[in-house]
Amino acid sequence: MSDINDIGVINFPADLKSGHVPLSNLLMILNPLSKHLHVFCGNLDSVKVPENSIHYMIKHESGNNIFSRIVNYSITQVEISLKLLKIIDRDINWIFFIGGESLFLPMLILRLFRKKVYILIAGDPALVSQINRDPSYKLLHLLSELNLRLSTYLIVYSSLIVKQRNLDKYKEKIIIGSEHYVDFNNFKITKDYCDRDFYVGYLGHLSQLKGVMNFVESIPLIVTKKNKIKFLIGGEGPLKEKIDEYICKKKLEDRVELVGWLEREEIPSFLNKLKLIVIPSYTEGLPNVLIESMACGTPVLTTPVGAIKDIITDGYNGFIIQNNSPLYIAENIISILKNPKILEISKNSYNFIEKEYSYGNVLKKWENIFDNG
Repeated sequence: MSDINDIGVINFPADLKSGHVPLSNLLMILNPLSKHLHVFCGNLDSVKVPENSIHYMIKHESGNNIFSRIVNYSITQVEISLKLLKIIDRDINWIFFIGGESLFLPMLILRLFRKKVYILIAGDPALVSQINRDPSYKLLHLLSELNLRLSTYLIVYSSLIVKQRNLDKYKEKIIIGSEHYVDFNNFKITKDYCDRDFYVGYLGHLSQLKGVMNFVESIPLIVTKKNKIKFLIGGEGPLKEKIDEYICKKKLEDRVELVGWLEREEIPSFLNKLKLIVIPSYTEGLPNVLIESMACGTPVLTTPVGAIKDIITDGYNGFIIQNNSPLYIAENIISILKNPKILEISKNSYNFIEKEYSYGNVLKKWENIFDNG
Protein backbone atom coordinates (compact mmCIF):
# COMPACT_ATOMS: atom_id res chain seq x y z
CA MET A 1 0.00 0.00 0.00
CA SER A 2 1.18 3.54 -0.78
CA ASP A 3 2.21 5.81 2.10
CA ILE A 4 -0.58 7.89 3.60
CA ASN A 5 0.07 10.67 6.06
CA ASP A 6 -3.17 11.78 7.70
CA ILE A 7 -6.86 11.15 7.04
CA GLY A 8 -9.66 13.50 8.01
CA VAL A 9 -13.28 12.52 8.60
CA ILE A 10 -16.05 15.10 8.55
CA ASN A 11 -19.26 13.79 10.09
CA PHE A 12 -22.25 16.08 10.59
CA PRO A 13 -22.60 16.68 14.36
CA ALA A 14 -26.17 15.40 14.74
CA ASP A 15 -27.01 13.86 18.11
CA LEU A 16 -28.19 10.49 16.80
CA LYS A 17 -26.98 7.42 18.68
CA SER A 18 -27.56 5.11 15.73
CA GLY A 19 -24.84 6.94 13.79
CA HIS A 20 -22.15 6.06 16.32
CA VAL A 21 -21.65 2.50 15.09
CA PRO A 22 -20.89 3.36 11.45
CA LEU A 23 -18.56 6.16 12.53
CA SER A 24 -16.78 3.82 14.96
CA ASN A 25 -16.38 1.24 12.20
CA LEU A 26 -14.96 3.78 9.78
CA LEU A 27 -12.42 5.10 12.30
CA MET A 28 -11.27 1.58 13.21
CA ILE A 29 -10.80 0.78 9.50
CA LEU A 30 -8.88 4.01 8.83
CA ASN A 31 -6.74 3.72 11.97
CA PRO A 32 -3.98 1.46 10.51
CA LEU A 33 -4.03 3.38 7.22
CA SER A 34 -3.04 6.78 8.63
CA LYS A 35 -0.59 8.45 10.98
CA HIS A 36 -3.28 10.66 12.47
CA LEU A 37 -7.06 10.76 12.15
CA HIS A 38 -8.66 14.21 12.22
CA VAL A 39 -12.30 13.74 13.25
CA PHE A 40 -14.80 16.58 12.85
CA CYS A 41 -17.92 15.58 14.71
CA GLY A 42 -20.14 16.21 17.72
CA ASN A 43 -19.83 14.27 20.96
CA LEU A 44 -17.75 11.09 20.64
CA ASP A 45 -18.58 9.53 24.02
CA SER A 46 -20.18 6.43 22.45
CA VAL A 47 -17.74 6.16 19.53
CA LYS A 48 -14.67 3.92 19.40
CA VAL A 49 -11.86 6.43 18.90
CA PRO A 50 -8.36 5.19 17.98
CA GLU A 51 -5.42 6.63 19.91
CA ASN A 52 -4.09 8.43 16.85
CA SER A 53 -7.27 10.53 16.56
CA ILE A 54 -7.56 14.27 16.98
CA HIS A 55 -11.14 15.32 17.72
CA TYR A 56 -12.46 18.69 16.56
CA MET A 57 -15.64 19.22 18.55
CA ILE A 58 -18.50 20.74 16.55
CA LYS A 59 -21.73 21.86 18.20
CA HIS A 60 -24.98 22.08 16.29
CA GLU A 61 -28.46 23.30 17.24
CA SER A 62 -31.22 22.05 14.93
CA GLY A 63 -33.74 24.91 15.39
CA ASN A 64 -37.52 24.98 15.82
CA ASN A 65 -38.52 26.24 12.37
CA ILE A 66 -37.24 26.30 8.82
CA PHE A 67 -35.57 29.71 9.21
CA SER A 68 -33.69 28.81 12.40
CA ARG A 69 -32.66 25.43 10.97
CA ILE A 70 -31.14 27.06 7.88
CA VAL A 71 -29.34 29.68 10.00
CA ASN A 72 -27.97 27.07 12.42
CA TYR A 73 -26.99 24.78 9.54
CA SER A 74 -25.03 27.64 8.00
CA ILE A 75 -23.36 28.47 11.32
CA THR A 76 -22.27 24.85 11.69
CA GLN A 77 -20.70 24.88 8.22
CA VAL A 78 -18.81 28.07 9.07
CA GLU A 79 -17.56 26.54 12.34
CA ILE A 80 -16.28 23.44 10.52
CA SER A 81 -14.66 25.59 7.85
CA LEU A 82 -12.83 27.81 10.34
CA LYS A 83 -11.37 24.75 12.08
CA LEU A 84 -10.36 23.32 8.69
CA LEU A 85 -8.50 26.49 7.76
CA LYS A 86 -6.30 26.13 10.87
CA ILE A 87 -4.92 22.82 9.56
CA ILE A 88 -5.28 23.44 5.83
CA ASP A 89 -1.51 23.21 5.24
CA ARG A 90 -1.31 19.63 6.49
CA ASP A 91 -1.19 16.72 4.06
CA ILE A 92 -4.61 15.20 4.77
CA ASN A 93 -6.98 13.16 2.60
CA TRP A 94 -10.55 13.98 3.59
CA ILE A 95 -13.66 11.80 3.86
CA PHE A 96 -17.11 13.35 4.18
CA PHE A 97 -19.29 10.80 5.99
CA ILE A 98 -22.76 10.78 7.59
CA GLY A 99 -24.45 14.11 6.90
CA GLY A 100 -21.29 15.41 5.25
CA GLU A 101 -22.60 15.08 1.73
CA SER A 102 -24.40 18.44 1.91
CA LEU A 103 -21.70 20.40 3.78
CA PHE A 104 -20.93 22.68 0.86
CA LEU A 105 -18.73 25.35 2.46
CA PRO A 106 -16.17 22.90 3.95
CA MET A 107 -16.07 21.07 0.61
CA LEU A 108 -15.51 24.29 -1.32
CA ILE A 109 -12.64 25.35 0.95
CA LEU A 110 -10.89 21.98 0.73
CA ARG A 111 -11.17 21.85 -3.05
CA LEU A 112 -9.94 25.45 -3.42
CA PHE A 113 -6.82 24.33 -1.55
CA ARG A 114 -6.60 21.30 -3.87
CA LYS A 115 -7.21 18.72 -1.18
CA LYS A 116 -8.31 15.22 -2.13
CA VAL A 117 -11.87 14.69 -0.88
CA TYR A 118 -13.88 11.48 -0.80
CA ILE A 119 -17.61 11.41 -0.10
CA LEU A 120 -18.63 8.15 1.54
CA ILE A 121 -22.28 8.03 0.54
CA ALA A 122 -24.17 6.55 3.48
CA GLY A 123 -27.68 7.52 2.40
CA ASP A 124 -29.60 10.23 0.60
CA PRO A 125 -29.94 13.31 2.86
CA ALA A 126 -32.43 15.00 0.56
CA LEU A 127 -34.67 11.91 0.39
CA VAL A 128 -34.47 11.49 4.16
CA SER A 129 -35.58 15.09 4.63
CA GLN A 130 -38.37 14.66 2.08
CA ILE A 131 -39.75 11.54 3.79
CA ASN A 132 -39.55 13.34 7.14
CA ARG A 133 -41.48 16.24 5.54
CA ASP A 134 -38.68 18.69 6.17
CA PRO A 135 -39.25 21.76 3.95
CA SER A 136 -35.49 22.20 3.57
CA TYR A 137 -35.09 19.02 1.48
CA LYS A 138 -34.78 20.95 -1.80
CA LEU A 139 -31.91 22.98 -0.35
CA LEU A 140 -30.21 19.80 0.89
CA HIS A 141 -30.61 18.26 -2.55
CA LEU A 142 -28.96 21.30 -4.18
CA LEU A 143 -26.05 21.30 -1.73
CA SER A 144 -25.61 17.57 -2.16
CA GLU A 145 -25.46 17.88 -5.95
CA LEU A 146 -22.85 20.63 -5.71
CA ASN A 147 -20.69 18.52 -3.41
CA LEU A 148 -20.97 15.45 -5.61
CA ARG A 149 -19.61 17.53 -8.47
CA LEU A 150 -16.80 19.08 -6.42
CA SER A 151 -15.58 15.89 -4.75
CA THR A 152 -12.53 14.01 -5.98
CA TYR A 153 -14.06 10.57 -5.48
CA LEU A 154 -17.37 9.06 -4.42
CA ILE A 155 -17.32 5.90 -2.31
CA VAL A 156 -20.62 4.11 -2.77
CA TYR A 157 -21.81 0.99 -0.95
CA SER A 158 -23.10 -0.66 -4.09
CA SER A 159 -23.66 -0.27 -7.81
CA LEU A 160 -27.34 -0.54 -6.90
CA ILE A 161 -27.10 2.81 -5.11
CA VAL A 162 -25.43 4.30 -8.19
CA LYS A 163 -28.59 3.47 -10.13
CA GLN A 164 -31.01 4.41 -7.35
CA ARG A 165 -29.48 7.86 -6.98
CA ASN A 166 -28.73 8.45 -10.67
CA LEU A 167 -24.99 8.75 -10.08
CA ASP A 168 -23.96 7.36 -13.48
CA LYS A 169 -22.78 10.81 -14.55
CA TYR A 170 -20.03 10.51 -11.92
CA LYS A 171 -18.98 7.00 -12.93
CA GLU A 172 -15.36 8.03 -13.57
CA LYS A 173 -14.83 8.86 -9.90
CA ILE A 174 -17.03 6.21 -8.24
CA ILE A 175 -15.41 3.58 -6.00
CA ILE A 176 -17.42 0.72 -4.49
CA GLY A 177 -16.74 0.27 -0.77
CA SER A 178 -18.16 0.57 2.74
CA GLU A 179 -17.11 0.80 6.38
CA HIS A 180 -19.14 -2.25 7.39
CA TYR A 181 -17.50 -5.11 9.20
CA VAL A 182 -18.55 -7.48 11.99
CA ASP A 183 -16.80 -8.11 15.29
CA PHE A 184 -17.27 -11.88 15.37
CA ASN A 185 -16.07 -12.05 18.98
CA ASN A 186 -19.35 -10.38 19.97
CA PHE A 187 -21.75 -10.92 17.08
CA LYS A 188 -22.02 -14.69 16.81
CA ILE A 189 -24.51 -17.51 17.25
CA THR A 190 -24.88 -18.09 20.99
CA LYS A 191 -28.32 -19.73 20.88
CA ASP A 192 -29.12 -22.42 18.37
CA TYR A 193 -31.85 -21.35 15.99
CA CYS A 194 -34.03 -24.36 16.82
CA ASP A 195 -33.92 -23.48 20.53
CA ARG A 196 -35.24 -19.95 20.09
CA ASP A 197 -38.79 -18.98 20.97
CA PHE A 198 -41.05 -17.54 18.29
CA TYR A 199 -39.89 -13.94 18.63
CA VAL A 200 -39.94 -11.52 15.70
CA GLY A 201 -38.03 -8.31 16.24
CA TYR A 202 -37.16 -4.82 15.10
CA LEU A 203 -34.05 -2.89 16.14
CA GLY A 204 -33.35 0.66 15.02
CA HIS A 205 -34.48 4.25 15.07
CA LEU A 206 -38.22 4.55 15.75
CA SER A 207 -38.98 6.90 12.88
CA GLN A 208 -41.12 7.20 9.77
CA LEU A 209 -38.05 6.71 7.61
CA LYS A 210 -37.47 3.21 9.00
CA GLY A 211 -41.02 1.99 8.34
CA VAL A 212 -41.30 0.78 11.93
CA MET A 213 -44.94 1.86 12.25
CA ASN A 214 -45.80 -0.39 9.30
CA PHE A 215 -44.26 -3.28 11.22
CA VAL A 216 -46.16 -2.40 14.41
CA GLU A 217 -49.44 -2.18 12.50
CA SER A 218 -48.81 -5.65 11.06
CA ILE A 219 -48.84 -7.21 14.53
CA PRO A 220 -52.65 -7.30 15.06
CA LEU A 221 -52.96 -9.04 11.67
CA ILE A 222 -50.53 -11.72 12.85
CA VAL A 223 -51.90 -12.39 16.33
CA THR A 224 -55.44 -12.95 15.00
CA LYS A 225 -54.12 -16.12 13.35
CA LYS A 226 -53.82 -17.71 16.82
CA ASN A 227 -50.10 -18.44 16.61
CA LYS A 228 -47.30 -18.30 19.20
CA ILE A 229 -45.47 -15.35 17.69
CA LYS A 230 -44.33 -12.57 20.03
CA PHE A 231 -42.54 -9.34 19.24
CA LEU A 232 -39.52 -7.41 20.55
CA ILE A 233 -38.96 -3.80 19.49
CA GLY A 234 -35.66 -2.13 20.33
CA GLY A 235 -34.65 1.48 19.80
CA GLU A 236 -35.63 5.07 20.47
CA GLY A 237 -37.04 7.81 18.29
CA PRO A 238 -39.93 10.21 17.61
CA LEU A 239 -42.49 7.41 17.11
CA LYS A 240 -41.90 5.77 20.50
CA GLU A 241 -44.95 7.33 22.16
CA LYS A 242 -47.17 6.60 19.15
CA ILE A 243 -46.06 2.96 19.13
CA ASP A 244 -46.71 2.63 22.86
CA GLU A 245 -50.20 4.11 22.48
CA TYR A 246 -50.98 1.79 19.56
CA ILE A 247 -49.94 -1.30 21.52
CA CYS A 248 -52.17 -0.28 24.43
CA LYS A 249 -55.09 0.58 22.15
CA LYS A 250 -54.90 -2.81 20.42
CA LYS A 251 -54.34 -4.62 23.74
CA LEU A 252 -51.08 -6.17 22.57
CA GLU A 253 -49.13 -5.83 25.83
CA ASP A 254 -48.92 -9.62 26.23
CA ARG A 255 -47.47 -10.01 22.72
CA VAL A 256 -45.19 -6.98 22.30
CA GLU A 257 -42.28 -5.79 24.42
CA LEU A 258 -40.67 -2.39 23.88
CA VAL A 259 -37.13 -2.88 25.13
CA GLY A 260 -35.97 0.70 24.48
CA TRP A 261 -32.41 1.70 23.61
CA LEU A 262 -29.90 -1.16 23.73
CA GLU A 263 -26.26 -0.60 24.55
CA ARG A 264 -23.81 -2.07 22.08
CA GLU A 265 -22.94 -5.05 24.27
CA GLU A 266 -26.65 -5.93 24.68
CA ILE A 267 -27.42 -6.25 20.96
CA PRO A 268 -25.96 -9.74 20.28
CA SER A 269 -28.12 -11.25 23.04
CA PHE A 270 -31.19 -9.48 21.64
CA LEU A 271 -30.52 -10.78 18.12
CA ASN A 272 -29.97 -14.34 19.38
CA LYS A 273 -33.49 -14.37 20.84
CA LEU A 274 -35.13 -13.84 17.47
CA LYS A 275 -36.45 -16.21 14.85
CA LEU A 276 -36.71 -13.28 12.43
CA ILE A 277 -35.86 -9.59 12.32
CA VAL A 278 -37.75 -7.11 10.15
CA ILE A 279 -36.16 -4.11 8.40
CA PRO A 280 -39.08 -2.36 6.64
CA SER A 281 -37.19 0.84 5.73
CA TYR A 282 -38.19 3.29 3.01
CA THR A 283 -34.53 4.15 2.39
CA GLU A 284 -31.18 2.84 3.59
CA GLY A 285 -27.53 2.73 2.67
CA LEU A 286 -26.57 -0.56 4.28
CA PRO A 287 -27.93 -1.01 7.83
CA ASN A 288 -25.52 -2.45 10.39
CA VAL A 289 -28.36 -4.37 11.99
CA LEU A 290 -28.69 -6.38 8.77
CA ILE A 291 -25.19 -7.83 8.78
CA GLU A 292 -25.07 -8.15 12.57
CA SER A 293 -28.33 -10.11 12.60
CA MET A 294 -27.00 -12.45 9.93
CA ALA A 295 -23.79 -12.93 11.93
CA CYS A 296 -26.01 -14.13 14.79
CA GLY A 297 -27.78 -16.56 12.47
CA THR A 298 -31.00 -14.52 12.53
CA PRO A 299 -32.80 -14.40 9.17
CA VAL A 300 -33.80 -10.96 7.92
CA LEU A 301 -37.00 -9.79 6.21
CA THR A 302 -36.18 -6.49 4.52
CA THR A 303 -37.15 -4.04 1.82
CA PRO A 304 -34.79 -3.99 -1.22
CA VAL A 305 -33.39 -0.50 -0.61
CA GLY A 306 -29.81 0.75 -0.76
CA ALA A 307 -27.20 -2.00 -1.03
CA ILE A 308 -29.37 -4.66 0.60
CA LYS A 309 -29.88 -6.76 -2.53
CA ASP A 310 -26.09 -7.18 -2.73
CA ILE A 311 -26.32 -8.97 0.61
CA ILE A 312 -29.68 -10.73 0.65
CA THR A 313 -30.64 -13.33 -1.93
CA ASP A 314 -34.35 -13.88 -1.39
CA GLY A 315 -35.08 -17.35 -0.06
CA TYR A 316 -31.39 -18.27 0.21
CA ASN A 317 -29.87 -16.21 3.04
CA GLY A 318 -32.80 -13.96 3.90
CA PHE A 319 -36.04 -12.55 2.56
CA ILE A 320 -36.84 -9.53 0.39
CA ILE A 321 -40.20 -7.82 0.77
CA GLN A 322 -41.25 -5.64 -2.17
CA ASN A 323 -44.08 -3.90 -0.32
CA ASN A 324 -43.74 -2.72 3.27
CA SER A 325 -47.47 -2.34 3.92
CA PRO A 326 -48.68 -3.85 7.24
CA LEU A 327 -50.70 -6.54 5.44
CA TYR A 328 -47.77 -7.63 3.29
CA ILE A 329 -45.39 -7.65 6.26
CA ALA A 330 -47.85 -9.79 8.25
CA GLU A 331 -48.33 -12.30 5.43
CA ASN A 332 -44.58 -12.65 4.94
CA ILE A 333 -43.80 -13.11 8.64
CA ILE A 334 -46.34 -15.90 8.97
CA SER A 335 -45.13 -17.58 5.79
CA ILE A 336 -41.43 -17.32 6.69
CA LEU A 337 -41.81 -18.88 10.13
CA LYS A 338 -43.49 -21.87 8.48
CA ASN A 339 -40.77 -22.18 5.82
CA PRO A 340 -39.25 -25.69 6.01
CA LYS A 341 -35.88 -24.30 4.84
CA ILE A 342 -35.62 -21.64 7.55
CA LEU A 343 -32.79 -23.42 9.41
CA GLU A 344 -30.78 -23.69 6.18
CA ILE A 345 -31.42 -20.00 5.47
CA SER A 346 -30.16 -19.14 8.96
CA LYS A 347 -26.91 -21.03 8.29
CA ASN A 348 -26.51 -19.43 4.86
CA SER A 349 -26.90 -15.95 6.31
CA TYR A 350 -24.12 -16.55 8.85
CA ASN A 351 -21.78 -18.13 6.28
CA PHE A 352 -22.19 -15.20 3.89
CA ILE A 353 -21.34 -12.57 6.50
CA GLU A 354 -18.42 -14.55 7.92
CA LYS A 355 -16.86 -14.70 4.45
CA GLU A 356 -17.51 -11.14 3.27
CA TYR A 357 -17.51 -8.89 6.34
CA SER A 358 -14.53 -9.76 8.51
CA TYR A 359 -12.38 -6.82 9.62
CA GLY A 360 -9.39 -8.08 7.60
CA ASN A 361 -11.41 -8.42 4.41
CA VAL A 362 -12.87 -4.90 4.68
CA LEU A 363 -9.46 -3.42 5.59
CA LYS A 364 -7.95 -4.84 2.38
CA LYS A 365 -10.72 -3.19 0.36
CA TRP A 366 -9.93 0.18 1.94
CA GLU A 367 -6.24 -0.25 1.21
CA ASN A 368 -7.21 -0.68 -2.44
CA ILE A 369 -9.43 2.42 -2.27
CA PHE A 370 -6.49 4.63 -1.26
CA ASP A 371 -4.02 2.89 -3.56
CA ASN A 372 -6.27 3.42 -6.59
CA GLY A 373 -7.77 6.76 -5.57
